[in-house]
Amino acid sequence: MKRAIVWCLVLASGVLALGAHLEFRLAPGGEAVSFLPVKSVFYVVLKGHAETAARQLLIWNLHKNWSSTLVGPQRVGDELVWGPIQLKRDCDPVREGMAAVIVADAGDMLVAAVDLTGAVAPTPKGAGEMPPGPSATARVVLPEAVSRVLKLLDSEGKEVVELGCGTYTVHLEAPDLDVTCATEEVTLNLVGGGKSVELTLVETAPASGIFEAPVGVECRCAGCALETTVAGLPVSLGAKVGFVAEGVQLVLPVARLEPELELPAQVDVGQEFTVEIKGVEEPDELRICVDGNPVHGPTVSLVEAGPHAISAFVRRGSNWGTAAATVMALDRTEIVPMGFDPTEAPAETVLQLALRNATDDPDPVVYVGKIGKGCPEKIGVSKSHTFTVDPTALGAGPGDVIWIYYEDPDFPADHTYLLVYLR
Repeated sequence: MKRAIVWCLVLASGVLALGAHLEFRLAPGGEAVSFLPVKSVFYVVLKGHAETAARQLLIWNLHKNWSSTLVGPQRVGDELVWGPIQLKRDCDPVREGMAAVIVADAGDMLVAAVDLTGAVAPTPKGAGEMPPGPSATARVVLPEAVSRVLKLLDSEGKEVVELGCGTYTVHLEAPDLDVTCATEEVTLNLVGGGKSVELTLVETAPASGIFEAPVGVECRCAGCALETTVAGLPVSLGAKVGFVAEGVQLVLPVARLEPELELPAQVDVGQEFTVEIKGVEEPDELRICVDGNPVHGPTVSLVEAGPHAISAFVRRGSNWGTAAATVMALDRTEIVPMGFDPTEAPAETVLQLALRNATDDPDPVVYVGKIGKGCPEKIGVSKSHTFTVDPTALGAGPGDVIWIYYEDPDFPADHTYLLVYLR
């Protein structure tokens, strides 16, 4: 019914205006529009009637039965321009420099009318009391789509480019999603680790157009495992996490330190060595594990022969990093006869021997002597960890006993000897 009345007004006023017509615009020199976005600024322009005494413009909100009167238009060429006019909701602040303020919500219908005679018309109480002159209508619609901005802020309100451990604020700037004067909500999808979870962003104030929600990044080092979650989703260090809301996407990596382990490749069983961390200066926390078991570091030792997994968990500030390496633990060194019985070795034969489990010694040597006589001799061991002993060179013969001794220069506890009885 209201729409029919409005169109009747338009037709009638067109006849009365003798070619003059009124139109809504979003800019003084812009095109005529029939839709006005809520929260926008607009103008009303009278065209086709250069000589007129019209000074008063009446704008009526049909849905709210509320009107406003504007006077003092600006003449631009052969047009009269009223504005700028703010189209606001009850919760919107009034902008500076406005010629008038019209209160309306999305869905309302505005009617603008002017009396070409210049008469001051009373505020109408209904559609039939509009001034006898040109008029125009415009529907108030949802806000215009604008470029939206999605950020992640730290506790100081600064934008971040990676996710360390802590609590952040998801910050969406989307004025076009602020439609009503109620505090509105937006759904955000957080994607990480092949899974997703929904978060609710809440408008910070009824007219702010800014939507926020806290999101926590938890890093928990328990035993020999580092568990990292973002809003409850398990993720790995360095993984990409996506934030998606209303067509805007933000992808950030989970922060990851890059420590490196500096370790010996081989050690003796029981030999202490230091786990050194490279690549991270002055870490705030260091945890070391051997074969999946926490140990007090950074000095450790291995109690069983064989390969052992060494892992380290390093924290600096709110960021973590991990590193892993393998260390081979060797059994006690042995001197092994090759092709002879040390209890009755031939006195006139050069003896072949091997040094077993001494690969951690880059330049091994053995000491050889005859029991009860002379000083020992130092004999180098080959790269294949074999060596020879000539009893005659030691002045030994049948009935004598030769001793052979080895000691690891880096781990004196790893030493061994062999007695060879000559016949």
